[in-house]
Amino acid sequence: MWHVYVRKGTAFVPNVAQTEAGFLLDVEPVRVANLDELQLLTSAIEEAMRAGNPRVPTPTRAAFPKPVILKPAGVKNWNAFVERGACFTVFRGNEELEITETARNEDGDWADAPALNQKLSPASPASEIARRIVERAGQRADLT
Repeated sequence: MWHVYVRKGTAFVPNVAQTEAGFLLDVEPVRVANLDELQLLTSAIEEAMRAGNPRVPTPTRAAFPKPVILKPAGVKNWNAFVERGACFTVFRGNEELEITETARNEDGDWADAPALNQKLSPASPASEIARRIVERAGQRADLT
């Protein structure tokens, strides 16, 4: 599983690690690509996918890190990112690859939006994933 965060025409692609407790956590490095640079975004997604989901120790509540995308996005906190951002999550299974995306609920918060999910062949290249994310981001007024 991998994340592609989008905010104001820019994509942020961190590595995604699995903690010993079993939950997923975005970690460094965070690759940054403008949405109009499809090849750069494709490369960022390929690199994240090649890294897989490495296992890391579970952080304690007191030592839980801030989201790694904040600094490259130039925002101070998660709420500032969410105001003009979205998350595309890529799941690759044996039978299919699925791109899910967050949307805004009635309160303006991020929420899963199953109606927006896209299913692809599990062999789909990163270039197709990048193209679909750029296409969807371009259709969303909240990401401009």
